[in-house]
Amino acid sequence: MMKEINIINNEINIIDNGNLIKVDDIIKNINIENKLKEIIKDLEINWNIEELYSFNDLKLYSFYRSTLCNNIKEFLKAFSTIESIINEFGDNIIINTDNIEFHRITTEIFKIKCNKLDSKLVKSSKYNLKNISRILKGFISFIKIYLKGNKENILAITQAADISQITINNEIKYYDVQYGKVLDELSKNTNVIKLQLLNNNDIIRKASFLGNEFIPYECFLILKRILRKKFLKNNNKIEDQLYKLESYKLEISKSYNVSEFFYKEYLKNLESIYINYAIEIETASYFGKKLNINKLIATNEADRARCFIVGANKLGVPTFGIQHGIISDVSYAYFTPTNQKILVPTMTFLWGKSFQDILLKTNVYSLYNTKVVGQSRTDFLIEKANLSNINRSNTKKILYATQPIDDLTYEATNILFESIKGLDNIEILIKLHPNDPNKEYYYSMIKKYNYDNIRVEKEIDLYDAIIWCDLIFTVHSTVVLDGAILRKPSVCCLLKNYYDQGDFVKNNISYGINTSNELRKVLVNNDLEIDYDIIDNNIFSPDGNVYIRIINTINSI
Repeated sequence: MMKEINIINNEINIIDNGNLIKVDDIIKNINIENKLKEIIKDLEINWNIEELYSFNDLKLYSFYRSTLCNNIKEFLKAFSTIESIINEFGDNIIINTDNIEFHRITTEIFKIKCNKLDSKLVKSSKYNLKNISRILKGFISFIKIYLKGNKENILAITQAADISQITINNEIKYYDVQYGKVLDELSKNTNVIKLQLLNNNDIIRKASFLGNEFIPYECFLILKRILRKKFLKNNNKIEDQLYKLESYKLEISKSYNVSEFFYKEYLKNLESIYINYAIEIETASYFGKKLNINKLIATNEADRARCFIVGANKLGVPTFGIQHGIISDVSYAYFTPTNQKILVPTMTFLWGKSFQDILLKTNVYSLYNTKVVGQSRTDFLIEKANLSNINRSNTKKILYATQPIDDLTYEATNILFESIKGLDNIEILIKLHPNDPNKEYYYSMIKKYNYDNIRVEKEIDLYDAIIWCDLIFTVHSTVVLDGAILRKPSVCCLLKNYYDQGDFVKNNISYGINTSNELRKVLVNNDLEIDYDIIDNNIFSPDGNVYIRIINTINSI
C-alpha cells in the first residue's frame, strides 16, 4: 500500500493506514556538515574554483562562497532525507511538502510523485505607498547629503532589522544592536550617511524608529539598474573559465546520479551571479564617490557588505568592519581561499581574542587589520544592568533566543516544548530574532501543547529579557554571550548539522544537550557548572566603553 510522506515545516511524518508516525530519527545518522566540507574542499583545491572567474582582476568567488555553502547544505539535507525515507519505506510513496528544495529533488532526481504545498510561513512582499514614500524620502536624503560640506563623510551600512528598543531609567530608547552607541557618537563630529537595508516589508514601520535621516538600499538598487549597462559596456577585463565546471562530478550516492542536477542548480549560473556582484561593487564605488565619502563602516563582511567594502577600498578610503555574529572555522564568509586583501576592511573590530585567533588562520587577516575591542551592544547592557533591580521568584524563567534559520527553529523548539511537559513553575519567553519569520509557528506549537506559560515577543528589550530570566536556551545565538556577562547560565541545543557552531559548549560557556530528556534533567536538577572566567576571551572588556575604542581607531586612520 502506498505510503504518504508529509515534509512540512521541516518536520517529517508518515501516514500509514491512517496512523501518523514521526520519523525524524531516520535522518539522524547523516552528517551534512562533513559532506559539505568535502565538497567545498574538492571545488577549491581540485577544481580551483576561485581562479575560474575574475572581473578586473577581482576574484568574485569569495563574495558568493557563503551563499553557495548554504545552498549546497540545503541540497544535501533534502537529498539525504529523501534517500533515507526511500531506504526505509521503499519508493511506493507520495510526498507532500512546502519546501521548494525537497520538491525539486524529489521529482527531478528520485522521480517520485511530490505535491507542492503552499507554505504557511510567508514573508510579506507587498509593495505599497509606504515603500514608495520610503524611496522618495531616500532620494531627498541623498540630495541633502550631496549638498552638505565641511564635515567628514562616513558611509554606514545598516539594517532595519537591527533596530531595537531598550528601557533605561524608565525611558524607552531605540538603538542599532550592531553599532550600539558608535553611530550616534560619530555623528557629533562627522556626517554619518546611513544606507539602510529593509530586510522585509513587515518591519517597514520599524525602519524609521531611529529617524528618517538615511538612504534606503532600494535607492541604491535603482542606481545599480541605471548604471548596469554602462559598466558592462566599459572595457572590463573578464577572465571566464567556468565552463570547466560542466564536467564536475558529485558522488554522494551509489544509487542516484546527482551531478547533472547539481551543476544545473548550483554551478551553471555562477557567471550571472558573479556579474551581479561586479556591478554592485562598481555601483558602490560610484555611489561612494558621488557622496564624497571619506570612510566606510559595515557590521559584517558577508556578500552585500563585502561589495561596499571593496567598492570603498577601490576609492582608496579607509574601511571598517564590526563583527556581526559568531566567527568559527565554519564561518564561510570569513574563511575563503583568497589572498586578495582588497576584499577585507582596513580594520575589523572583534568581540574577543578567541575570534581574532580564528581570523589569523586565514590568508588576509592579520594583527595589523584586526583589533579586539569588545561587543558594541554591551555598552547598553552594562549601563542597564547597573540600574536594574532584579526580582526573584520561585518560578524558573527561561529565555528562548531564536535564530532565523528553519533547521534551527523546528527541532530546537520541539526539544524545548517536550522537555517541560508536566513541569510546574516554568515560565518561557520566546524572544524572536529580528529576522525570524516563524512567529506563527511558535504560536501553533503553544496551541498544540496547550501551554499557558509561554509568550512570544519580538520587540521586547533584549536586555530586559536577559535580566528577567534564570536560564537562556538557544542553538548558538550570541545572546549566550550577553547573558554570560550577567552570569546567566545557558543551554545550547546541539543539533546534528549545527553542532556547537558558536563553540559555546566547547569553551564551557554553555551546557550542551542533544535531547528533550537531557534538557529536562537540567531544568529539574539546576546543577549547571559554567566557567564564566572564559567570557573574557570571547567578549573583551564589557565596561561600557566599546564605542570609544572603536571611534578612537576610526579617527586615527
